[in-house]
Amino acid sequence: MIQLIDHVAITVRDLEETVDFYAKLGFKVGTRSESLTQITLFLEAGEARLEIFAPKHATCSLKLSEKDQGVKHVAIKVDDIWQAYREARSRGIVFEDEPRRTPLGNIVAFFRDPNGVLLQLLQR
Repeated sequence: MIQLIDHVAITVRDLEETVDFYAKLGFKVGTRSESLTQITLFLEAGEARLEIFAPKHATCSLKLSEKDQGVKHVAIKVDDIWQAYREARSRGIVFEDEPRRTPLGNIVAFFRDPNGVLLQLLQR
């Protein structure tokens, strides 16, 4: 059912500084997308992937406080999201919503661990 931790998503204050830092570790910029308020990109090194979210300060009134920065979610890759979703629910996991398709064509479902960490089931 679970294949691996697919990626960790991080909300950052400064995109360039973050990309420069992870480049020193060998990460390269992969897929990039933008909305009116944020830039999202993947940093990749081998099998490791980080999803970076950065506000577009020129068009976004959002000012990140210290508590808004850091881990956004941890994505857990599964081979069959509907089976994983049903099995997790039968074991008492409460999801925020049913699985849904993303603009990139993946299927995701979100839930939280007992500490409030946002987790994502992901089927690519």
